[in-house]
Amino acid sequence: MGLMTVGVGLALGWPQTVATVLPAIGIYAIHHAFAKGALFLGVGVVAAVERHRPTYRIAVGGLILASLALAGAPFTSGAVAKIALKLSLKALQDSWVSGLNLLLTLAALGTTLLMARFLFVMTRHSSVHDKPRFGIWLSWAFTILLTAAAAWLLPVAQKDAFKSLQQPSLWQALWPVAAGILIAGSVWLKVVRKKWRPALSIPQGDLLYVFSAVYRLLLHFVSVRSKRLQPYMSAVLKSLQIQRPGLQAMRMLPLWLENRLTDWQTAGLIFVILIACLFAWSLRL
Repeated sequence: MGLMTVGVGLALGWPQTVATVLPAIGIYAIHHAFAKGALFLGVGVVAAVERHRPTYRIAVGGLILASLALAGAPFTSGAVAKIALKLSLKALQDSWVSGLNLLLTLAALGTTLLMARFLFVMTRHSSVHDKPRFGIWLSWAFTILLTAAAAWLLPVAQKDAFKSLQQPSLWQALWPVAAGILIAGSVWLKVVRKKWRPALSIPQGDLLYVFSAVYRLLLHFVSVRSKRLQPYMSAVLKSLQIQRPGLQAMRMLPLWLENRLTDWQTAGLIFVILIACLFAWSLRL
């Protein structure tokens, strides 16, 4: 969704990119809808068929395909959508375009890590073992098929699909996903294979868990450094006590400024100046 917002911002800020950005946004929306739909439907399917090994492998394979598409791996709809967005940036000559291309690459790396975490959670034991209804299977299979083929069949995406099959594009799409898989695989080998499962057992509310861990680290850092900071804090407090009259005078400054700004003549003058600036700026446009 953030990448589609980037496309909308490009079209609004640089009208010369509208002809290439709008098709890219459409391709991205279609890819995102089918890939996310396949992941959401696949959650219920995988949890329900855990005890049926052949069917379970098929369901996990479908989730892996949708995850790779969402990360923008080569030969997927995500790669076509990202190529379409990157091609629309070529119409701009600004220096920040290279930075945006780097952010798109880092987004692919981050998505790969998130999808690896998602697949790890989904392949663990579940308490749900009811057989899913035929309608869920059919809709999920249809969504997987559209995830794999929709972006390649769209007439507006033919040029982008051909571009994504070229060697430079394949490498640009491959290395962030490969790096994410390598990082996730390293964590799995060091943690899961050693049976140290609590490291990956994150409870409900993942962000709160991360924030609490960071907060504990900060508390530890502050407690270690507090003894070293005490002499400096004492010196600062003594200097503040010495300069107390001057600080009291500075405390009255905001009150004086507020009284001056609420004066009708001052407020009216500021308002007229702002209107004049806006009028001059509109003449430049």
